[in-house]
Amino acid sequence: MKNSEGGLYAVRITVDDEIETMPYPKKTPDQVDELHWMQKQVDGHIQVIDDIRTGRNTAMIINEDGKFQGLPHNDIAQALWFNEFDYLVGNVVIVSSIGEELSGMTAEEAQKVELIARAMKEKLGKY
Repeated sequence: MKNSEGGLYAVRITVDDEIETMPYPKKTPDQVDELHWMQKQVDGHIQVIDDIRTGRNTAMIINEDGKFQGLPHNDIAQALWFNEFDYLVGNVVIVSSIGEELSGMTAEEAQKVELIARAMKEKLGKY
């Protein structure tokens, strides 16, 4: 992990099967920096998916328009989602979610999410 000073983290999963724990931006009163950071990670407008296999109080941030943009399928993110009738495309970021409030995860929570994602990657045969 890049920031070991008690900060908050997110886990990014790319269409190239990269899994990375990264620092989550500091909260600002208007949350604009946080929104722009999320948009940058998924290359566009965000959509929140909260029915994922990484435990309670986590959510996946995806590109809301990814399918219309023709973004590639994200196999690992798809495997972490409970929905069997739809598919996920583009890079995603997993964050903490309590109700409608999004935030970064503790280092321990991020490590757990990353381990789950890596296990799913291995299960899919993507070494």
